[in-house]
Amino acid sequence: MLEKWDKSWLNILYVVGIVLLMILVAAGSNWSTRFRLIWTVAIILPIHACEEWQLPGGFHY
Repeated sequence: MLEKWDKSWLNILYVVGIVLLMILVAAGSNWSTRFRLIWTVAIILPIHACEEWQLPGGFHY
């Protein structure tokens, strides 16, 4: 049961990252640089989760 939740949680995290990226691309030109950087960090989190949990060796292998 926990393994099923782990896979679902990752997919939800990826969707959240994609939605945040779409919002940043659509409306980010009107935002301050600081606010865009905060959103960029929030978008990087799902990428980092993918790298840590799905690709244990990292992107460089």
